[in-house]
Amino acid sequence: MLGEAMAAGGIAGRRISLVIAVMALVAVACGGGGGPAPAGAERSTSGPPRVGQLAPDFTLERVDGGPLALRELRGQVVLVNFWASWCGPCKVEMPLIQQVYDQYRARGFQVVGVDFGEPREDAVDFVQQGGFSWPFVLDGNQGVAKRYNVLGLPASFFLDRQGVIRQIHVGPFVTREQLEEKVAALF
Repeated sequence: MLGEAMAAGGIAGRRISLVIAVMALVAVACGGGGGPAPAGAERSTSGPPRVGQLAPDFTLERVDGGPLALRELRGQVVLVNFWASWCGPCKVEMPLIQQVYDQYRARGFQVVGVDFGEPREDAVDFVQQGGFSWPFVLDGNQGVAKRYNVLGLPASFFLDRQGVIRQIHVGPFVTREQLEEKVAALF
């Protein structure tokens, strides 16, 4: 029937073709392209992380060298922020994150910026140009982003001192107060 509608060249055939094309683009954009996961990518067997669950642990290479393991930050309130230098909304929220980080880090607040699959040079340039001072790590194959079910950037996960996810925020923070309210609630 699909073939007949398309062969007829009518409006219905074009609409069906458009719907199929849009669905294919959405599937690819959301990581559902049907191909195998990149080598080394880990998929959660228990589904995406949720509020109230222990955050999936990871160890990634820092932009400035050496490993960073999320579990080593237990005892601190942690913001895990997925970002990329090409992400416009990420650029909007980064200065706000820096302001809140500066305000709360002495109280035990830590930020981990997880770069979404970019070359090291791009991440380093962005961090240096912005003057951002929290730790940044490289998620080269986006394996950690997949474990956290990150489908769009920026995406932020707020962890309590025991490493439990207390809040998930998708999209940029547009005011300092918006971000500060979420951080302050964890102290």
